[in-house]
Amino acid sequence: MAKKLRQLIYGVLLIYGCLLLSLQIYAVQRGQRILVGRFHEDFLWLFFIAAWTIVAIVSLIRYKMKGNTRHPILVIVGVIVMTLFLLVSSFLIWFIHVEDTYHTFQSPDGEHIIVTCEISMLMFGEILLYEKTGPLLVEYETALPADDGMKLITNGDYQIEWLDDKVIFSVSQCTRGRIAYGPNQWAQPWWTAEIKLGVSGSNAHRYETYKYEDGLLHTKDEITYIPSDSEDLSD
Repeated sequence: MAKKLRQLIYGVLLIYGCLLLSLQIYAVQRGQRILVGRFHEDFLWLFFIAAWTIVAIVSLIRYKMKGNTRHPILVIVGVIVMTLFLLVSSFLIWFIHVEDTYHTFQSPDGEHIIVTCEISMLMFGEILLYEKTGPLLVEYETALPADDGMKLITNGDYQIEWLDDKVIFSVSQCTRGRIAYGPNQWAQPWWTAEIKLGVSGSNAHRYETYKYEDGLLHTKDEITYIPSDSEDLSD
C-alpha cells in the first residue's frame, strides 16, 4: 500500500512538472506568461520544487530508518541543497511579490479581459497591464507608473473605457502638480494606456492625459487655455 502511494505521488508530481514545462514553453513561444488566479509561473514552479523537497526529505528519513541507503552523505547533501534553494527562492519571491495586487476587468460584451497587477515595494510602484488570452495565459501589454508605491487601482484612482476594438486605461499621478486649463481651473495629470484588443504582441500606446473637474480626460494638446503672465501653468 505504501509503495503504491509513493508511486502515485511520484506520478502526480511528474505529470504536474511535464504539464507545467509544456505550458511554459508554449507561453514563451507566444510571448505570454502563465497566470492562475494571482499565481504566476514562478509560484507554480516553487510549488513543484517544494513538493519534491518534501518527498526527498521523507524518503531520506525512511531510508535512514531502514538503514539501507548506499550513499547517505550524497542524499543528505542533495536534500540540504534543495531545501536551501527552496527557502531562498521562497523568501525572494515572497519579498518581491508580497504586496502585489491583481484586478480583473471584463469588457461589456464579455469578449475581452484586462488583468492588472499592482506592484508596490517600498517607494517603488508600478501597474502591469495584461490581456487575458486563455484560461491560464495572459499577454503583457505595458506598465504605468504608480507614484510613491501607491495602489491606485485599489484606491479607486483609475478610469477604464471600453471601445469597439480597444480599451483605454488611466491612473492618476497623485503627487504631480496640476496644469491650468481655464481661469482658476486646474487639471490633474494622469497616465493613460491605449490597448488594442485581440491583437497578438504588445501593442499598447502610453501617453499623458489631464483630468478636468468634470472628470473627463484630455491630452495636453487639447488644452487651449493660455493663462495670464501672472498665472503659473502648474502649482
